Amino acid sequence: MSQTGKKGLAQYRSINEDDEETLALRGRRQRRSPVCIWGSFFALMTGTLVFIGATFALLAGFGFFSAPGDARGNETACELPNVRVNCIPEGGRSETEDVCLERGCCWAKEETPSCFYPKGFGYAVDGQPADTSTGKTVNLTRKTGQPSQYGGDIKTVRVDIFYETSYRLRVKLWDPRKKRYEVPLPTPEPQGQASNPLYKVSISREDSFSFTVQRTSASRDIFSTATGLILSSQYLQLTGILPSDNIYGLGEHAMDRFKLLTNNSVLTLFSRDQPPNPDKPGQNLYGVHPFYLCMEQDGSSHGVFLLNSNAMEIELGPLPSVTYRTIGGILDFYFFLGPSPEAVVQQYTEVIGRPFMPPYWSLGFHLCRWGYDTANNTLKVVERMRDSGIPQGSIGCWAQDTQWNDIDYMSEHLDFTYNTTTFAELPDLISNLHSHGQHYVLITDPGIGSTQPRGSYPPYDDGVTMGIFITNSTHQPIIGVVWPGEVAFPDFTNPHTQIYWDKFVSLFHSNISFDGLWIDMNEPSNFVPGSLDGCPNTSINNPPFLPGVYHEGLIDIFGIIKKTLCMSANQSASLHYNVHSLYGFSEANKTMRALEKVLGNRSLVISRSTFPGSGVFGGHWLGDNESKYRHMQNSITGILDFSLFGIPLVGADICGFSGSTTEELCTRWMQLGAFYPFSRNHNAIGEPAQDPAVFSNDSVASSRDVLLLRYRMLPFLYTLFHFAHVNGSTVARPLFFDPHSNIFCSSIRTHYFILILFLYSHSTVPIPLARFPKDQVTWDVDQQFMWGSAVLVTPVLVEGATSVEGYFPPGARWFNLRKGSEMTSSGHVALSAPLDTIPVHVRGGSIIALQEPNTTTTESRKNPFALLVALDDNQSGEGWLYWDDGETLATFETGTYSLLHFSVADGNLSSSVRHSGYTELDNAMLHLFTIYGLPSQPMSVALNNNPVPESDVEWNEDTKVLNVRVSLTDLNQPFTLTWKTSAY
Repeated sequence: MSQTGKKGLAQYRSINEDDEETLALRGRRQRRSPVCIWGSFFALMTGTLVFIGATFALLAGFGFFSAPGDARGNETACELPNVRVNCIPEGGRSETEDVCLERGCCWAKEETPSCFYPKGFGYAVDGQPADTSTGKTVNLTRKTGQPSQYGGDIKTVRVDIFYETSYRLRVKLWDPRKKRYEVPLPTPEPQGQASNPLYKVSISREDSFSFTVQRTSASRDIFSTATGLILSSQYLQLTGILPSDNIYGLGEHAMDRFKLLTNNSVLTLFSRDQPPNPDKPGQNLYGVHPFYLCMEQDGSSHGVFLLNSNAMEIELGPLPSVTYRTIGGILDFYFFLGPSPEAVVQQYTEVIGRPFMPPYWSLGFHLCRWGYDTANNTLKVVERMRDSGIPQGSIGCWAQDTQWNDIDYMSEHLDFTYNTTTFAELPDLISNLHSHGQHYVLITDPGIGSTQPRGSYPPYDDGVTMGIFITNSTHQPIIGVVWPGEVAFPDFTNPHTQIYWDKFVSLFHSNISFDGLWIDMNEPSNFVPGSLDGCPNTSINNPPFLPGVYHEGLIDIFGIIKKTLCMSANQSASLHYNVHSLYGFSEANKTMRALEKVLGNRSLVISRSTFPGSGVFGGHWLGDNESKYRHMQNSITGILDFSLFGIPLVGADICGFSGSTTEELCTRWMQLGAFYPFSRNHNAIGEPAQDPAVFSNDSVASSRDVLLLRYRMLPFLYTLFHFAHVNGSTVARPLFFDPHSNIFCSSIRTHYFILILFLYSHSTVPIPLARFPKDQVTWDVDQQFMWGSAVLVTPVLVEGATSVEGYFPPGARWFNLRKGSEMTSSGHVALSAPLDTIPVHVRGGSIIALQEPNTTTTESRKNPFALLVALDDNQSGEGWLYWDDGETLATFETGTYSLLHFSVADGNLSSSVRHSGYTELDNAMLHLFTIYGLPSQPMSVALNNNPVPESDVEWNEDTKVLNVRVSLTDLNQPFTLTWKTSAY
């Protein structure tokens, strides 16, 4: 018999049994004659049948005769809602009507999705919400009669709502009866309820529990939960309805567009050794960042962060809506009210941690490849770069700043070793680099070789002794396979691992004096699924729901353990199931701490796998891309994504990692890469060389010129990183970011905020940011990007093109950065861009600190400064310069820096010294002012009220550019440059 039949029969019997009991009770009260009895009996039976029929009809109307949990019979519950939450997210063969009805869901074959949750599915509010000192608490009870989809349903849920600040709200859904894993990320502690918040939270108990976050200034809902709330042991689901489909973030993925698609697209988040493939935009890559930014229709913006590190997928629906599905932990949401997009990122990094302050040299040009094979071959490339006159962040004469080596430098691919045959000259190579003012970075992987004879490889022997390796179910080191063969994996969540890592970083540095570390393969990657011994057959290794962890057709064979460790492996913080995606984050933390201890200065960590907060410890490169124009174009989306994620030091492998590049592609990519915050050319073993010096003279000249432009602008770039470090501002950013933010929202810790106030002597210091959040055209611009608010980069991304279209928002003046000529039109403009040119423009209203470039950052820092002033329509503008020694730790926190603010109005350009703690700036020279956008030639120019000789003043009537040569020393003192024109 069908389930419907069984349920109907049971209900029929219950009704009749109740009626018979009623009759029996009446019979005991009054005895009747047989005729009366039979007459009454027939009357009663007739009435009963009528009652039963009416009852059946009534109950059927409420769906009581459907299959268990089947909502089809309840027309109200299954009316097509505005947002249809997929009840069979795994899809495939499971997506049938029978499965749908068994799950208590609604079936509409022609709809998308076909199977969706009925109205009211979820939790009921138990009692009244209670006020607390930090917000509200709501208790929930799972509604009865709902089938369990994946087992282990949490019956009682507590919702804690924290009004943390006026712009930050936290909503946490958790199990009050059983301790569950929570991400061990330090976050701000709430200090009571915020006053005058920008948001309002409302709780609904109609049908089922839901909550809505509203922006109070516009009475606009920015996040309103829908039906289908599920919290169970290994499956948690929540859907939010959004105010706009302009959604950005949710990484790490390979995307053609910065703006995400809301067409039921599913994005998987679970760190994985997977090269980016733009044909699979939802495929999970190296990092996990469950944070998005939403642009609302009036130009306001907000951000939402789910603090959860378990494997998850996020579906974006067309309403628009967002559905989170994660297989562990709790649902812990942060809402950031902005209202500007720049403020949203600042507020987000206040929670996850501000980005680290990189050493100055790390902003130079870096060169690497897998497959140099020998130290001598590496040196030959360095010398080729020097001879070509191309700057490279770590190498001398117009060459490069930093040389890198991949795993081919190692002995048998073992960490903390180098091959004393093929790389015997490595110490000499590094000394050569250092003598030229250059730097050296090498790779290290987390896998520690485990098969060497006992006593011959201390990194493994000591790891076993110290108990710092991830272990299997028998508490032995779990063994996987990576480049050295069989390996064990350090548990970077174990506090003792810091001692271990410090020791071997220090010992290795005593032999090889590297300046930074490149940490790769730290998803963690494993060449066998799970371990050499397999994995226990449990729901941890085979979860009942598997997010879209794509495995090239092998998903049904290996599932979640493909390319990584058993989820049942033990780590100090929790099972690997919970902390897998934290592996790169925790390794970056330990690595940066070890480097700072060993070097005593700032260092560089570049990590492949990242998580919210990774930017506190280092930067990121976008992984093993391909030498294709599409991958070059996608890199801009990647750069902008990681700017949102609080990891501003980011770049792609210039010219592509795998595949053979072409001279034209590499020339164009070098132009674009010169404006990556992290600029490195890198390619794979077996591929042709692609260092810039290997190409024709024309290509070499183009690369030289664009890198010299980067080096000229490094003081400006370094200042942007300072503001990223102290207040979480973005460095590379999209056009639509907002200008009217302050560099302080508030600090992660009150004492740090007080320190900032003391050092700056001002509670707020406004900085100009990108100005166009209300121009909705800019919301779709993702083939251009900005440095700060001042510089707009429009690269050529198409093969064979000699022009490129850029968008120039109306309401601003734009000047050619090199020549100073002003754009004569706005909106979409075609720009000439022959092969040796990348269009770069400066926004009117900006003042940029420059420095004459030299062979390396070391040499460049000895050169004079210059100021580039681009005037807006009001003949005004402003800018900043942050300066320190470029390498000492915590210069801002200890006050050993200088901060200058530049402003111009009505022919008066002045500097205001906000802090003068870096005394070397006393001896620095400023030798040139360049001013764009003057209406006419000045009649006179004066510096600090002293006339500047006419011979030192140069005017170009065609471009309206003024150059003023000076010899201004001691930049820790204020100065004023004035000029008089016919206009003022």
